[in-house]
Amino acid sequence: MQWIRIVLVLPKMAPDANILIADDDAGHARLLMKNLQRSGLQNPIDRFENGQQVLDFLFCRGNRTRINKTAYMLLLECDASGCAGVTGMG
Repeated sequence: MQWIRIVLVLPKMAPDANILIADDDAGHARLLMKNLQRSGLQNPIDRFENGQQVLDFLFCRGNRTRINKTAYMLLLECDASGCAGVTGMG
């Protein structure tokens, strides 16, 4: 698994921002979610199995409902199956 490390220095994450995790490995996703919660983040977290599912969600093309005017932070595995992070964001 390859991840691109992006460090954002923010005084405080927006309390209404939803965190989106795209990872085809359920164990890695659970570990990431657990560590985010341990760090004190209380934001809602949604998991997707690949980048294509995230794109479908963001463009309202799937069975999951996106909330309008909600901020999202995306954590995307760069080597995921379906639609890899580099391809999905390219």
